[in-house]
Amino acid sequence: MNTNGRKLRRLAGPGPVFCLRLFLTLLLAAAGVLKLADVGAFAADIENYRLLPAGAPLALAALLPWLEVTLAVAWWVPRLRLPAGVCALAMLEVFTAVVSSAWWQGLAIPAGCFGRVFPVSLQDVVFRNFVVILAAGALLLADIREAYRTRTGWQDST
Repeated sequence: MNTNGRKLRRLAGPGPVFCLRLFLTLLLAAAGVLKLADVGAFAADIENYRLLPAGAPLALAALLPWLEVTLAVAWWVPRLRLPAGVCALAMLEVFTAVVSSAWWQGLAIPAGCFGRVFPVSLQDVVFRNFVVILAAGALLLADIREAYRTRTGWQDST
């Protein structure tokens, strides 16, 4: 394998994967905890997006923070990494689509969790989330690769 291939494998090694997992799980856990601190305000934020029927925002506001915290923990359990990664990535994509829609419509809505602590424009939230989606996708690919190695005994040639 050429030198560039070895450099790329080092970037996907255990150290960077650990740092990426730590960053993403802290982000998910913090988002969930901040939402749990004021479920009523989070429900009002969800309602402001005008996408769900009456009553649904409160139910979603009660469940979503717990799901985020659970996924943050599950991402560290080897057998749960793949489903946790898929769920987290799907949640990030849906949230980014919803925020993009609000931005497109010109709505002025706090972003839910970090929007109250660190107010930013919806445009900035969309950009930030694209970066986080890329990071979550990279971590999911690393986890898929590791699961394949574990199940098949496959080794990279160095």
